[in-house]
Amino acid sequence: MTPISARAAVLLPLAVAGFTSCGGNAGSRDAGASEASVGGGPGDASADDAPVGAGDHGAVSTTYPAFAVDMPKVVANQGTVLTSPVIVTITWPANDPNVSAWDAFGDAIGASSYWQATTSEYGAGPATSGPANHVHMVQPLPKTMSYYDLQSFVLTSLGGSPPDAGGTPDAAATPDAAATPDGGATPDAGTPEGGLDVGEGGAGANPQWPVPAGADAGDEIQTVYALFIPASTSVTDPGSGMSFCTLGGLGYHDNVNVGGRLMSYVVTLECASQTLAELQESAAHEYVEAATNPYPESTTRLGYTGFDSNHLGWALYTGPFGNELADVCQSWSDSYYQESAAFPYWVQRTWSNAHAAAGHDPCVPVRAAHYHGMTLFPSQQSSLNIDLSAAGIGKVVTRGYSAPVGQSVTFQAGFYSDGDTGPWTIAYDFPPTTGLYDNTGHPIGNGTASVTIDKTSGQNGEKAYVTVTPKTAGRLGFQVMAITWDAPAAKSQAGFLPHYQPVVLSNR
Repeated sequence: MTPISARAAVLLPLAVAGFTSCGGNAGSRDAGASEASVGGGPGDASADDAPVGAGDHGAVSTTYPAFAVDMPKVVANQGTVLTSPVIVTITWPANDPNVSAWDAFGDAIGASSYWQATTSEYGAGPATSGPANHVHMVQPLPKTMSYYDLQSFVLTSLGGSPPDAGGTPDAAATPDAAATPDGGATPDAGTPEGGLDVGEGGAGANPQWPVPAGADAGDEIQTVYALFIPASTSVTDPGSGMSFCTLGGLGYHDNVNVGGRLMSYVVTLECASQTLAELQESAAHEYVEAATNPYPESTTRLGYTGFDSNHLGWALYTGPFGNELADVCQSWSDSYYQESAAFPYWVQRTWSNAHAAAGHDPCVPVRAAHYHGMTLFPSQQSSLNIDLSAAGIGKVVTRGYSAPVGQSVTFQAGFYSDGDTGPWTIAYDFPPTTGLYDNTGHPIGNGTASVTIDKTSGQNGEKAYVTVTPKTAGRLGFQVMAITWDAPAAKSQAGFLPHYQPVVLSNR
């Protein structure tokens, strides 16, 4: 993922490489309490997704799921994925007690059931590694490096030239002028065969990184270079100058251009405040995204990132840096678990388009428990024209509800599950901002509204009426909210979000 302050948000099929806060949320949300007042609307509901009726609350059903589920897809864009990924694990043994764990992690993940469940749906193949792909660096890294310093280090270690040394990296991988880093250590000049020497002592030459797989054949380069940055080095955000560890980010993936060939790399920051389990979760997150969207900085070689245009609400509510496969599931506490003995590491579940569309838990590998969630009904929605020009995105046509200021809109939300779960409780969230930032880096306000839900507990086949009355318009003429359920425990799961079904409201 790229640094949050380094670039404007890009949504829908366009993408950014989202910075992962392992176990972090997609934004600060203050969930609103559901008010027990009955909403109504014109017309009679004669089908599951017919126009809103005055009293159609559905009925408990043993057909699972009871409704055709309306869920988003993470889009393929140009469909670039790694069909035979090779993981090269790069560590600094003098400063990192976890080197053997990272070598073993990279060797085992590609053959695991976890990898199969999270990547095969999208065309990525099993990943391979092994001792020949373990690179133990000799020269220590500087105490502080900016995001762009580290990018230049990767570039030169792979035989490329940094932009300020006469290199000509792909325009898609070159930072915008507005995103020029404002500090951080500058790598030493030179490109010795063992990689760029950015060390602070003469400990000998760094080993040479393995030649990327696929380079000779002219095919897609299949190698992912996975760097584990020890806690002794702080990597900083080029916009704020703050350490990513301080900002809550544990990892990201990116790409560089070497001789006209795009190459993928992953960074895991071994922040001192995090446990080894949390770092493993972050690494698993980024490995999956590197295989399914290996070149996040490109504009012509993207893989799976961004939601389909009918579901702008998901892009907004999830956050501008939350639209790759692992990002979408990272805010939910039940996405994190320890894998089996064959791959005994902590990992994060990631998004499955197929499971979401079928009404199952959209985050895989699947859990043993039956899944339950909420759906909207497309025939009750309108086609909305949303202008996101102030966020550098342009105009978008999406589905949602017309909700002028001072007027109430009522719509239904359907309870569904893929097995008998009994009832569950829902609420709502109306965040203060839309999830977007303007070109000055300021969050874009969401306006205010009153929200009522007339049925706050239900089960598969039942429906609730949601009534929203905007009080002040969103800054860009629209608002985003969410129906929520399964709120995390107050203490043990702090920082996570409830599960949610986002809603877009047009104030125009």
